[in-house]
Amino acid sequence: MLDNNKDSVVYDGKRPIPIKQSKLISSPCVIGVFKPTILLPDTMFTDEEFQFIIEHELLHIRRQDVLLKIMLEMMIIVYWWNPMIYLFRKNLAHILELNVDETLLKNSSKEEKIEYVELLLKVQKNSQQITSYDPVTVNFSYNSEEGLLHRSQNILKSKKKQYSTFVLLIISILGFLLTTSIVFESLYLDSEKVEGTFTITPSNSYFVEKTDGTYDIYRNDTFLINIENIHQAGFEDIPVFELPQGESND
Repeated sequence: MLDNNKDSVVYDGKRPIPIKQSKLISSPCVIGVFKPTILLPDTMFTDEEFQFIIEHELLHIRRQDVLLKIMLEMMIIVYWWNPMIYLFRKNLAHILELNVDETLLKNSSKEEKIEYVELLLKVQKNSQQITSYDPVTVNFSYNSEEGLLHRSQNILKSKKKQYSTFVLLIISILGFLLTTSIVFESLYLDSEKVEGTFTITPSNSYFVEKTDGTYDIYRNDTFLINIENIHQAGFEDIPVFELPQGESND
């Protein structure tokens, strides 16, 4: 058993994980990705409580939860305009804690689960300056009474839902990716296509009615095309001139 009153080391397989105590924090947490460290507050824990905390934080380390939170912050830099990502960030810490709680207590007795909930209450009671979300750490507990109540109910309920909190995490990520696939862009016209277009107005164009009943369109005194019916084409406002008698239709 580790000495829970001073700095020590715990091994995750062959990898040593330092355990440090600090008066600057009020809840156990993990910091670091490549060389993670478990930080403990300057609080006395029983051997059972200490074991719960260490196993809890080791699960966060194995799941790379700190890396996940850092990656989310990087995504926020890119997708800062999407309100869904801020909603996802708000609930990410809670989802991670629920998932670790379920895994850690999967085969625990009712009494052990009650002890675990009491530990959560103890840590929260001693916590005065913990925010609900920290982009570079994962905390054992935080000062959200609503979140703590949800965690406690999830731990103590006798029948689990058929889906895990990890599935909820995946669904949330997929939902966010779906919203980012819809991008609003300003209208852009290809300059090459614009150059090949023109406008026909009463001030710059006119029709010449030919003897065969068709019409030649002129724009700026330059022949454009011959059409059969100007009324169906929607050119009622364009001036119409008759071809002088004696001139050819060609």
